[in-house]
Amino acid sequence: MTEPEHSLASVHRDPEFRKLLEQIANESESVCEVLNSNFEMTELMTVDFHKLDEGWSALPEEVHFWNRKQVMFETFNRNLKSYLETERSIYDSDIREFPSNYGVSKVTEGSVTAAVNSHPDVIKINKIIQKVDHRLRMIKALCLGLDTKRQSFEGLTKLFSAGWFANKPLSPSSSTETVQIKQHKKLNEGTSKERIQTAKTKTKKE
Repeated sequence: MTEPEHSLASVHRDPEFRKLLEQIANESESVCEVLNSNFEMTELMTVDFHKLDEGWSALPEEVHFWNRKQVMFETFNRNLKSYLETERSIYDSDIREFPSNYGVSKVTEGSVTAAVNSHPDVIKINKIIQKVDHRLRMIKALCLGLDTKRQSFEGLTKLFSAGWFANKPLSPSSSTETVQIKQHKKLNEGTSKERIQTAKTKTKKE
């Protein structure tokens, strides 16, 4: 499809639109570093009852950061859709006035709509909107995960306050030591049983 000879006030020529695209690109880069990293997501969603104080301290900042990102991408989404409607309106009017410039032989609602939808500028904005929508859904899912994390912290804190952890190790090193002690005892028990069985066998032979 060739561009019309006359100049259109396309949003792609709007400095504000180009600025919006730059903002989306910059924000998407920083957000996708976390959203696309299994390690980063695991770290962000992990609830460690050994470090409740650290978890509670970090949570408000995490929630605030991602809530801001959600609002930001919702704004991007609204602005893009507004630009899209403007773009569609521009080409709708232009196609009706200069149909031959767009390969339209007969002006009908269907032919105009099809020509508008197939215009490269309209397709480009639609693709950007789809990407922003996808990132927005991922951010919303992450914010929901952080709320679940908060609820987990609340539950663990109540259990801790009620003394549920009183007889349980409260540090990873203690947990490791406990496991090692149990394994050592089990090994010793096995060795003792073997010694007793050997002693019984010898007694019978004598």
